[in-house]
Amino acid sequence: MTAYTGPAELCWYANAHFRPGVPVDLRVTETPEGWDAVLRRRGDGEEFEFLLFLGAPHQLVFPDGSEFHVVVDSDECREVPDTRPAPARSRWLSVEAWVGD
Repeated sequence: MTAYTGPAELCWYANAHFRPGVPVDLRVTETPEGWDAVLRRRGDGEEFEFLLFLGAPHQLVFPDGSEFHVVVDSDECREVPDTRPAPARSRWLSVEAWVGD
């Protein structure tokens, strides 16, 4: 992956039968060091915060069905330009690591 901007789903992976998820906006950009990624919630803030509270393991699921295990830093917010109206805005969080392939 060199770059991606669009929807994804952040899931908490307990097992194959229990995998709650929330829709997110995702931005991945290539950098000289590898990549930089941030995400923010698209839907209910309470569900998103609960998913972050659960901690690892998280997965990012893309519209094409591809999945990546990730580490989300819920303490590191990024300043990313946001053109949505103020009530719809939410904080961007850093994706700190892709785990596996």
